[in-house]
Amino acid sequence: MAKEALKTLIQQGPAALKAGGEVAARATDEIQNDARNPQLKAALDQGNEKSKQWQERIERALWEADGGDGQHPPILEAHYEVRRRIRQQAPDDFSQDLGIIAAGQLALH
Repeated sequence: MAKEALKTLIQQGPAALKAGGEVAARATDEIQNDARNPQLKAALDQGNEKSKQWQERIERALWEADGGDGQHPPILEAHYEVRRRIRQQAPDDFSQDLGIIAAGQLALH
């Protein structure tokens, strides 16, 4: 029984990372289109390439751990939706880019 509980615990970390990565990938396409500043676009491109590498590692870890239920925690979906609405309501390109940066900082923390 303890072995099964430990296996579940080990699976939960990568499963949560995978779910977060899937939500982030969906948001990334929208954010890339919304960003206006060339330096911000370049930074987003670089970060997205690194994220893809990590997502592949997470997939491999989940496969090796034989699991992950693939559920998306509601907080991830809520965060995505709030950030999407904020970007849509930005009054100008500068504000929209600042919103993208703020969302990225929030996601990192």
